[in-house]
Amino acid sequence: MVGTILPMVYGNTHRTKYTRKPSVLVLYVIGCLTGSIATGLSLAMLGLLTQAFRPVSGGGYSIVLAIVGILALVYGCHEFELMRAPAPQLRWQVPEQWRSQFAPSVVGLFYGLGLGPGLFTAITSASFYVLVFWVIVQRNLIGGAAVFGVYGLGRVSLLVLMYARFNQNRELFKFSRELHRWKPLVHILNGLALSVVSGALIITAFIAFG
Repeated sequence: MVGTILPMVYGNTHRTKYTRKPSVLVLYVIGCLTGSIATGLSLAMLGLLTQAFRPVSGGGYSIVLAIVGILALVYGCHEFELMRAPAPQLRWQVPEQWRSQFAPSVVGLFYGLGLGPGLFTAITSASFYVLVFWVIVQRNLIGGAAVFGVYGLGRVSLLVLMYARFNQNRELFKFSRELHRWKPLVHILNGLALSVVSGALIITAFIAFG
């Protein structure tokens, strides 16, 4: 995701001249957060419209917590590669022709709107599925918007930090390539986080049910 927007923010990758475009970054961040928050609202609305997991209090809520906890455990095992869980994704790619059809700032906004929701591109973290399910069953519009707003901040934070740290193209793209070496560690940490969340939710469900 970071590699997709970098050429728009930093210009030609083969030049070392300071060519950063702050307007592209700002509009990308705005688009990404807008897309993320809209996704959270849409998922929460889906839960309301379908009345998903209607009993959200007492024993019914305990069942919801247990189900989400089990789901987190399954996808935690998926991250550890102990099993394969369903991982539907569209793997949509941002059209390259946008760069020649529109102004860089407009493209930055479009990129953000397309990448922010996380639903239209390759999903690299299994915790995304748990997040989606949680927002749907909670059926809380404000909560859904807040949760996916934080998710959107997470998606743009790395790019913002890279923008603040690097001024030249070659340094930035070298660092971007180095990030891929840490991918296995990210999956391990994500699997640990899902396991902890799973344990907390299942224990809470048993306590609430009792």
